[in-house]
Amino acid sequence: MPADITYVIGYRDGRYLSERRPHLYATINNLLRQSGAKIEIIIVEESRKPLLNAFGSPVRHFHLNSDLPYCRSQIANTGLYSASSPYMVMHDADVLVPPDYTERLLGHFRDGAKVLHIGKYARQLYSWETDELFLSNGDKYEYALKMVSKRGPHKKAFDQPSTGYSIAFDAETARSLGGFSMKFIGWGYEDASFIDKAKRKGIYSNPREATIIHMEHPRSEVTAEGQKCAITNKQLFEQQIATDIDMVIEDHRKELESWKDTKTFTEVKGVSSQV
Repeated sequence: MPADITYVIGYRDGRYLSERRPHLYATINNLLRQSGAKIEIIIVEESRKPLLNAFGSPVRHFHLNSDLPYCRSQIANTGLYSASSPYMVMHDADVLVPPDYTERLLGHFRDGAKVLHIGKYARQLYSWETDELFLSNGDKYEYALKMVSKRGPHKKAFDQPSTGYSIAFDAETARSLGGFSMKFIGWGYEDASFIDKAKRKGIYSNPREATIIHMEHPRSEVTAEGQKCAITNKQLFEQQIATDIDMVIEDHRKELESWKDTKTFTEVKGVSSQV
């Protein structure tokens, strides 16, 4: 029986191996606690070879063979061609959401939503709070929410309404928009590019309902390579918003079809492990 909705999560080991896996596992376990829906989780590991152990159902593990800087667009598009459900969420590997988050998303889809973000605030944890969270028992979302509710914002630029972290969409609609453009390599603007297309076609819904928790982690954009990618991606996005939307979508559709035919992603099979 197919899932009601598929969460797609990108992951890469690299220099921050020991720091980033706990975030991934906390995110997966948070989603496994979701109520009122049958979910599927697709982990897309982007690397030269897979390093994560296989997971048990409902988690599926894909490997995307790549030596490029982390490309979230490729991860999203892998999900578009691998998900078993009609709805998808492109979800970061370091965010926690409330237990009724999926149920809320599906309610909006039943009401006709096509591209959707329901985040009201994205509350940022300090590094010490993130470490404490990993050592806690029980529902990590509730634990983190109590921590951030006792203090003011950590980063005012981020503790505000957000369009990142977790973007939901009808998969067929996303393919008709050309998916996520793989011109955006490295950190930044791939989400903004996708949402820009949905906004300009009049199919973006943005109710402010859920508080999302973002766990602290080292950031790739502060490296020299990350900064270079961020500058290039900003220029690409500025070029996109100055271009006719139908021309943008047609270009992205061709890019998506060409990429799909390269078949660079495969499902990883093996003995399942606990997360």
